[in-house]
Amino acid sequence: MKAPPFVISIQSQVVFGHVGNSAALFPMQAAGLEVAAIPTVVFSNTPDYPTLRGGALPPEFFSDLLQGARERGLSERADYILTGYIGSLDVAEMVADFVAEAKAANPRLCYICDPPPLREPADR
Repeated sequence: MKAPPFVISIQSQVVFGHVGNSAALFPMQAAGLEVAAIPTVVFSNTPDYPTLRGGALPPEFFSDLLQGARERGLSERADYILTGYIGSLDVAEMVADFVAEAKAANPRLCYICDPPPLREPADR
């Protein structure tokens, strides 16, 4: 039996609301895809509320998550890399390097960039 398509999803995670990995994970899994979700930020909610808690993952922490993905051979197995909200320039640079490295190691890999709208909460 053929393995299901495998997606590395690199985007935001929220405690309350439906954006980023919080929105993408369930439908992809329900459609039969295997998904490795790597958060770029962890927020309390979507930014359209009066307050927003949390923030971008520290670069060292995010780098460690990518290293773990490398150690598991996820790039070589992946059919797709999906990116969404990144949250910081340092993390964006690491994501770009990870995608380039993954494409070099796995030429059949399809990269999908889903850029979110640019918006800032009122209290930030």
